[in-house]
Amino acid sequence: MLRLGTRVRGAEKAGLASPSKIANALSVINGLPPLDGSNYPSWREKLMMALTMADIDHAIETPRLTPPVLAAEVTPAAADNPARQMSYDLEKAKWERSNKKCLMVIRGTIIPTIRGAIPECEAATEYLQKIKDQFTGALIKKFANAEYDGSGIREYIMKMSQGRTAQSL
Repeated sequence: MLRLGTRVRGAEKAGLASPSKIANALSVINGLPPLDGSNYPSWREKLMMALTMADIDHAIETPRLTPPVLAAEVTPAAADNPARQMSYDLEKAKWERSNKKCLMVIRGTIIPTIRGAIPECEAATEYLQKIKDQFTGALIKKFANAEYDGSGIREYIMKMSQGRTAQSL
């Protein structure tokens, strides 16, 4: 029986994370603020940092794989290359595992009312794009319609600079 913190030989080579890495990843993910509609720029920045630190951002950084296509000049013997197929299968499994984890983290850090307004997607990058489209459009509209409300100049400048940051996303 393994105890927490026990090193498993070959676990990292086999693609398994050590218990301490899992604990660190979970603590980073649990520290993410929920997306509540007013914090999109900071939420996205912290989300990307958490996915990277948890080492599950492979699906975000790597495009979805397409099956290997045979070129016209490839001989049937070369086409039946088990090493090539195995490499593709391993990379595809790695991408799918990462994508599933990313989607779970992303959905888990969005409040239910906002989550219900975002269409479902199969890929984490597509889901992030839909979220970005929804919030940057709303923030740009808010920024364009903003007027000085008579409050302090400092507060107004801070509010406008937050809108500009969101617009650059």
